[in-house]
Amino acid sequence: KTRITLQFYDAGGRGLLREQDIENYIYNLIPDLPPLQTMHENFYPFYVFTATRRFMFFLDGKRAGRVSIKKLVRSRVMEELLELGMAG
Repeated sequence: KTRITLQFYDAGGRGLLREQDIENYIYNLIPDLPPLQTMHENFYPFYVFTATRRFMFFLDGKRAGRVSIKKLVRSRVMEELLELGMAG
């Protein structure tokens, strides 16, 4: 399910997400994550920036500015983000 959702953010259709694509994904995911639902909307950009930078730091080792969807789905970082959906 996550892989299919991420493909909607892949503008180039190459199985890769740019930093901006990951930001959009996380921003749209916030309302579905119970621990973040009480976060004030003014704080969203800060949360999205921090979370996206974490993805890029751990998954974009070559600093190419993009990460493969396959790598994202299998990552511990994505697992931790999605665990927020199970909390609450």
